[in-house]
Amino acid sequence: MLVVSNAYQELKTIILTSALYTKVFQKLSIYESYVKDLSIQTRLLLQSLEDLEKEANQRVTLLENKLKKANASLQHYHSLSDLNNTTGNIDTEKWKLVHETLDLKQDLDCLTSFINIAKRTGKWDTKRLQLKTLPVDRIIGITNDNIQISNPLHKEIQYRDERIQVLQAEIEQLRKMQNDLLKQTLNLNSLTSENELKGQ
Repeated sequence: MLVVSNAYQELKTIILTSALYTKVFQKLSIYESYVKDLSIQTRLLLQSLEDLEKEANQRVTLLENKLKKANASLQHYHSLSDLNNTTGNIDTEKWKLVHETLDLKQDLDCLTSFINIAKRTGKWDTKRLQLKTLPVDRIIGITNDNIQISNPLHKEIQYRDERIQVLQAEIEQLRKMQNDLLKQTLNLNSLTSENELKGQ
């Protein structure tokens, strides 16, 4: 009778342990799926940031090309002015090109500084961007509100990274519990087998 009672208690313990093991395994699967989803979303956010940066770099390159053309035109008209001293239109054009070149250089320096600050801080503050040759919206191509999306993206990525670290720690803890439960189950199975042999 004692053997049967002990066997019943051990069987009951095995069933409870098995149910707990199943619950932990299910929770582990849910966390792993959630971490996977967060990782995918983080990659998408990073891609969005890279696209914004690429677009800004393309616009800076376009401005640099315009500056090179303006410098080439200036040199060309400078040569013409030496040959045509009597033509006032050339001097006027030269003066315009000189000032346009200076303005373009200033705009290029301003844009370079603007992009470097944006890369460093994650904020696209166009209020300080003072361009002489073109409107800000024409250079950037989007409004201030849309530009400032990069800052929330950085914060979102940081939050997701922190959340992933927390979930990974919980997953490790659940795996440890899973291993402990597996060991306990094996030990209980071993004890049950021994008791059955003794009962015979």
